[in-house]
Amino acid sequence: MQHCTAPRSKVVTAWKSFTGDPTPRNAACFGSAKGSLYVAGGAVNNEAVGVTESFKVSKNAWTTQAPMPQAVGIPGSAVYKNVLYCIGGANNGNLFNNTVYGYVQIYQP
Repeated sequence: MQHCTAPRSKVVTAWKSFTGDPTPRNAACFGSAKGSLYVAGGAVNNEAVGVTESFKVSKNAWTTQAPMPQAVGIPGSAVYKNVLYCIGGANNGNLFNNTVYGYVQIYQP
Protein backbone atom coordinates (compact mmCIF):
# COMPACT_ATOMS: atom_id res chain seq x y z
CA MET A 1 0.00 0.00 0.00
CA GLN A 2 1.38 3.40 -0.96
CA HIS A 3 0.74 6.56 1.01
CA CYS A 4 0.52 9.96 -0.62
CA THR A 5 1.65 13.05 1.18
CA ALA A 6 1.32 16.63 0.08
CA PRO A 7 4.51 18.67 -0.07
CA ARG A 8 4.96 20.97 2.89
CA SER A 9 4.34 24.61 2.14
CA LYS A 10 7.16 27.02 2.85
CA VAL A 11 4.63 29.80 3.46
CA VAL A 12 4.38 30.94 7.05
CA THR A 13 0.79 31.67 7.97
CA ALA A 14 -0.17 34.31 10.49
CA TRP A 15 -2.91 36.81 11.21
CA LYS A 16 -2.26 40.48 10.55
CA SER A 17 -4.23 43.47 11.83
CA PHE A 18 -5.63 46.14 9.52
CA THR A 19 -7.75 49.23 10.04
CA GLY A 20 -11.19 48.20 11.28
CA ASP A 21 -14.41 48.76 9.33
CA PRO A 22 -15.76 52.25 10.20
CA THR A 23 -19.24 50.69 10.42
CA PRO A 24 -19.02 47.76 12.85
CA ARG A 25 -21.76 45.35 11.78
CA ASN A 26 -22.70 41.74 11.35
CA ALA A 27 -24.61 39.76 8.74
CA ALA A 28 -23.39 41.84 5.75
CA CYS A 29 -23.04 41.25 2.02
CA PHE A 30 -19.36 41.08 1.07
CA GLY A 31 -16.95 40.20 -1.68
CA SER A 32 -13.78 41.12 -3.54
CA ALA A 33 -13.73 43.01 -6.85
CA LYS A 34 -11.19 45.10 -8.75
CA GLY A 35 -8.54 44.81 -6.05
CA SER A 36 -10.74 45.88 -3.12
CA LEU A 37 -12.90 44.18 -0.53
CA TYR A 38 -16.52 45.40 -0.37
CA VAL A 39 -18.95 45.25 2.54
CA ALA A 40 -22.58 46.29 2.02
CA GLY A 41 -25.56 46.34 4.33
CA GLY A 42 -25.65 44.17 7.38
CA ALA A 43 -27.01 44.92 10.82
CA VAL A 44 -26.05 47.27 13.64
CA ASN A 45 -27.84 46.61 16.94
CA ASN A 46 -30.34 44.37 15.08
CA GLU A 47 -31.25 47.15 12.61
CA ALA A 48 -30.49 46.74 8.90
CA VAL A 49 -28.10 49.33 7.44
CA GLY A 50 -27.51 50.27 3.81
CA VAL A 51 -23.92 51.45 4.17
CA THR A 52 -21.45 50.26 1.50
CA GLU A 53 -17.70 50.53 2.07
CA SER A 54 -14.61 49.28 0.30
CA PHE A 55 -11.24 48.34 1.76
CA LYS A 56 -8.00 48.60 -0.19
CA VAL A 57 -5.51 46.22 1.43
CA SER A 58 -2.49 47.88 -0.20
CA LYS A 59 -3.45 51.22 1.40
CA ASN A 60 -4.95 49.80 4.62
CA ALA A 61 -7.84 52.25 4.09
CA TRP A 62 -11.64 52.23 3.92
CA THR A 63 -13.71 54.33 1.50
CA THR A 64 -17.45 55.00 1.72
CA GLN A 65 -19.29 54.01 -1.45
CA ALA A 66 -22.86 54.54 -2.69
CA PRO A 67 -25.41 53.19 -0.19
CA MET A 68 -27.63 50.21 -0.96
CA PRO A 69 -31.06 51.09 -2.40
CA GLN A 70 -32.65 48.95 0.37
CA ALA A 71 -30.92 48.36 3.69
CA VAL A 72 -30.75 44.63 4.45
CA GLY A 73 -29.15 42.31 6.96
CA ILE A 74 -28.29 38.66 6.40
CA PRO A 75 -28.15 38.74 2.57
CA GLY A 76 -26.41 36.17 0.44
CA SER A 77 -23.26 37.38 -1.34
CA ALA A 78 -21.64 36.66 -4.67
CA VAL A 79 -19.15 38.34 -6.98
CA TYR A 80 -19.35 37.70 -10.69
CA LYS A 81 -17.21 39.55 -13.23
CA ASN A 82 -16.22 42.20 -10.65
CA VAL A 83 -19.83 42.93 -9.69
CA LEU A 84 -21.06 42.44 -6.10
CA TYR A 85 -24.48 40.78 -5.80
CA CYS A 86 -26.40 41.04 -2.52
CA ILE A 87 -29.25 38.56 -2.66
CA GLY A 88 -32.25 38.51 -0.35
CA GLY A 89 -31.81 39.63 3.21
CA ALA A 90 -34.02 40.88 5.98
CA ASN A 91 -35.08 44.08 7.68
CA ASN A 92 -32.82 43.38 10.65
CA GLY A 93 -30.03 41.12 11.85
CA ASN A 94 -32.25 38.79 13.85
CA LEU A 95 -32.28 35.45 12.06
CA PHE A 96 -35.62 34.33 13.51
CA ASN A 97 -37.72 37.49 13.88
CA ASN A 98 -37.69 39.61 10.72
CA THR A 99 -39.22 40.42 7.36
CA VAL A 100 -37.42 38.58 4.57
CA TYR A 101 -36.84 40.28 1.20
CA GLY A 102 -36.37 38.77 -2.26
CA TYR A 103 -34.25 41.64 -3.59
CA VAL A 104 -31.20 41.24 -5.79
CA GLN A 105 -29.10 44.37 -5.27
CA ILE A 106 -26.08 44.87 -7.51
CA TYR A 107 -23.03 47.04 -6.84
CA GLN A 108 -20.69 47.66 -9.75
CA PRO A 109 -17.44 49.32 -8.67
